[in-house]
Amino acid sequence: MSEIDTESSFTLEPNNMTEIHRDSNLEIMHNSRRTDSGFLIEEHRLPNCVPLVAPKIPRTSWVWKHGIHLGRVKGSAEPISHWLCLRCYEKPAQDRPQLKDYLIRSNTSTNRIIDHMEQRHGYLRNGLATGSPTTKKRKLNTIEGSWQRQQSLAKETFNIPGWQSQYCRWIAITGVSLRQATHPETIALLSWQHPQLGQLPPVSHGTAALWMKQCFKASQAVVIDSIAGAIGKVTISFDGWKANNDIMDLLGVVVHYIDRSYTLKNVVIGLRNTHGSHTGASIADHLFAVLHDYQICGSQIAYFASDNAANNHTALQHLQPKIADLHPVTSRLRCAGHIYNLVCNAILYGYNEEASFDASQSVDEPADCDSATVTNFDAAINIDDDERRLREWRKKGPIGRLHNTMVHINHNPHRRGLFERRQRDVLDEAGDPLNTKIYRAIVNGGIRWNSTYLMIKRAIKLKEAIHNYQDDVEIDMPSEDYLTPNDWLELRELHALLEPLYEASIRVQNKGTKEGALHDVLTSMDYCLTQLEDAKKKLTKTSTITWRTSVNLGWQKLDQYYHMTDDNPAYTIAIVLHPCMKFKWFEKHWDHKGGSFKKAKDMIIAAYEKQKVKYSHLVPVRTTPKRDLKGIDAYNEVDNGDKHNDDELQRWLRDERPPTGTDPLQWWKEHQHDYPILKNLAFTLLAAPASTATDERLFSMAGNVVNEKRPHTKEDLAESGQCLRSWYTEAII
Repeated sequence: MSEIDTESSFTLEPNNMTEIHRDSNLEIMHNSRRTDSGFLIEEHRLPNCVPLVAPKIPRTSWVWKHGIHLGRVKGSAEPISHWLCLRCYEKPAQDRPQLKDYLIRSNTSTNRIIDHMEQRHGYLRNGLATGSPTTKKRKLNTIEGSWQRQQSLAKETFNIPGWQSQYCRWIAITGVSLRQATHPETIALLSWQHPQLGQLPPVSHGTAALWMKQCFKASQAVVIDSIAGAIGKVTISFDGWKANNDIMDLLGVVVHYIDRSYTLKNVVIGLRNTHGSHTGASIADHLFAVLHDYQICGSQIAYFASDNAANNHTALQHLQPKIADLHPVTSRLRCAGHIYNLVCNAILYGYNEEASFDASQSVDEPADCDSATVTNFDAAINIDDDERRLREWRKKGPIGRLHNTMVHINHNPHRRGLFERRQRDVLDEAGDPLNTKIYRAIVNGGIRWNSTYLMIKRAIKLKEAIHNYQDDVEIDMPSEDYLTPNDWLELRELHALLEPLYEASIRVQNKGTKEGALHDVLTSMDYCLTQLEDAKKKLTKTSTITWRTSVNLGWQKLDQYYHMTDDNPAYTIAIVLHPCMKFKWFEKHWDHKGGSFKKAKDMIIAAYEKQKVKYSHLVPVRTTPKRDLKGIDAYNEVDNGDKHNDDELQRWLRDERPPTGTDPLQWWKEHQHDYPILKNLAFTLLAAPASTATDERLFSMAGNVVNEKRPHTKEDLAESGQCLRSWYTEAII
């Protein structure tokens, strides 16, 4: 039998001769060929090796998990303790090292054994396996190689332009000021232990600014190429913002598209100073200049997205003569996030207990209340007179009284501490050991509705603690701000009314195609409008004036913008081309509305016919061999429904839908070849955002750079920094 074919040393039944010999107290005769663990010592492989009696004190080193304890005899001397590496021993003969390399003396220490496990089998000295064995020779080579590489690098020319690019990247992404970037301490940190690097960073913030602008100009060509390679058409979103330094009025411009790798890109391409001019003509001029700089022509643009300000519509009217195929109505997308903000502000602040109209006259038809009502209230609560602000808030009913209560709690550390103690009292009374968290009181920020929603949500959670705080004799709580049981009931109803709108608002602000794309606009609006209609149905003559007015004003505002979506077929088509919804969504939600259902069908058919004219050459021609049938056979022949000869739109609507939650962009990427006419329209709509949240994020980041602490930041540097930050984070450059 060959050495490879021998049975494993652990498969034979041990004869326990070692144990018998140990119990007999007889002199060692080395007759047994098995160790105390049952390992069989084969003479032809392990010459002069014998089993040894196990020590009375167990071995603790990790190496014994990987080896066998045995003795090796030289002449007539006593056997010397050795460690046999099982991993080496059980290898095939052709791969096995020499015996001396894996049969190691163990009578003094285990250092040599540990060296073997580290070098041969990749174990660390603490016994953890790394899977990367290293020999001493390799270690030496690694050290020598590292030194040689360092010497070689020292002789090479340093890539100064590459370093400057990384320096600009660091400034753009972190938003660090140029004075900090060129501070002597920053340079000292960069050159620590490498004095030669101290010559690389600029010592003047003017030089750093020049580098940023040069990097911006040099990178524009890459961005232009990325936009030119878009799959489908692009959407341009724009919005205005007054900088925190009260010097610059900025217009932010973002392009949204699917790139060559089928990845959604939301790329900043402009942050232009409008010099205080907010007219539509001024916006159009700046917008056209940005498009010209990035070589974006009318044939590449599908839509323009903006908020609902009238000057944005005027801007598109002024752009129309300059951009082919632009129509101010059908080319415009309205920011859904801004719509929800208007709706919620109408619910929260569009009514007044001192209003002249009498809402009790009608449950369904309250007096009109436009954005001017909200604007007037916003101006009233931003005055310097604290007492007047409190009075203005009290006019807003339960919300105003809750606001004043939260302001009272957060007025000083003593009141905040008292409120925390009242929370602990409630928790102690509840007796739940797992519920011990103490919360802060949230104060809403002006008319920002989402902060009001979060304030109400937190207040409902802490209702008992707030009630106890208001009753506390240690504070002088104004009686006008005391929250009654009816107030709490209305706050709960208001929370339930705002919750769907909050959910929809967060959804349309996402950056992606699964959530946050155009298909989320009409679906979320329909969902919220249904909730408001249900709330209207529950109104009665006994409902408070403020509550009835809130519900009706919210419904009116949302219904107004809901019907505006009829002006642009993109909202409807985006749902039809979503693989998880198609026309089934309309069959579920619009079937009872008759006219709207038919209008949706007409929209998708018209869009498809337009695409069909443009892309019909991409459809492969397939012919079915004509069969020569006669008589009854010809009479009985029916269409076999060959999907390749079908109309593509009908086939799309008929084909099976993937499960809800499927990423539509990934789905279209994988199935685009099945729908050569519809695919370009699908990619175009998936790139179109549901809101202008990217522009808002741009302003949020720009606010860290253009503010009262950096009053001398020039407009070209502000644009360079924010564009570079976007290009780096979007992996364009």
